[in-house]
Amino acid sequence: MRGHVGMRALALIAEWKTKLAIPYGKIARMLRDFHLPVSRGGLPACTRRVSEWLKPEHEELSLMLRRVDRPMHADETSWPVNGKNGWLWMFHAGEVTVYFAEPTRSGAVVVAVLGKDWSGVLITDFYGAYSLLVACIHQFCWAHLLREAKEIAALGEPVAKRFHAQLTNIYRKADIVAQAAEALAPEVRQQEYRRIDSKLSNLRKGHSKNPDVERLKDRIARHQES
Repeated sequence: MRGHVGMRALALIAEWKTKLAIPYGKIARMLRDFHLPVSRGGLPACTRRVSEWLKPEHEELSLMLRRVDRPMHADETSWPVNGKNGWLWMFHAGEVTVYFAEPTRSGAVVVAVLGKDWSGVLITDFYGAYSLLVACIHQFCWAHLLREAKEIAALGEPVAKRFHAQLTNIYRKADIVAQAAEALAPEVRQQEYRRIDSKLSNLRKGHSKNPDVERLKDRIARHQES
C-alpha cells in the first residue's frame, strides 16, 4: 500500500470518502480507471493515513476556534461511520471552520470543543446540548423558527397563517436593524432592539387552539428569556 499510492491519490481517496461520501467499493472501481489497483479492503488504511497527517492541523484549528473574536455558528448532523450511528459537528467562526466526527450528540462535545467557560456569541438551532455553555451569549437561528412556522401555515389554518405572517414581519424588521446596526447611534440601536423584543413578546401572548402554534410560542418564550 505505501509503495504505490502517492500523496495526491491518498488525498483524493480521503476527499471522495469524507466529502462526497462515496462508498469504498465504488472508490476502488474509480481508481482502477486511473490504473491504481487499490483493493476495497485497503482503502480504509488510506483514509486513516490522511487523518494522521492532518491531525496536527485539526488540533491547531480547534484551538483557533476558541480565540476567534467573531460569532460562532454550530450545528450537527447524523454521520454513520462503519455502519454505526455517529454525529458530525460543525463549528464556524470568521475564517475558521472545524468538523468533529463523534459517536454522540450530547452537550459534552460542545463543552469539549469550546470549553465550559467560553464566553463568545454562539448561533445555533434550538437543540438543548448547546445550552450547557452558560457563559456565552446564545443567538438562536431564525431560519429554523421561520421554516417551522411556514410549514404549519401551509396546512391552511388561519391562526397559523397569521402567526407565520407576524413572525416573518418581525424578522424582516430585525434584519433591517441588523444590517444598519453599525450606522445607528447606540441609543437608537438599543431602542430598536427593545422594540423588536417587545413585538416578540406580544406575538406569544394569548392562547390559540392550534398546538403547533402554541409550541412555537413556548419556544420563543423559553429562549427569549434565556
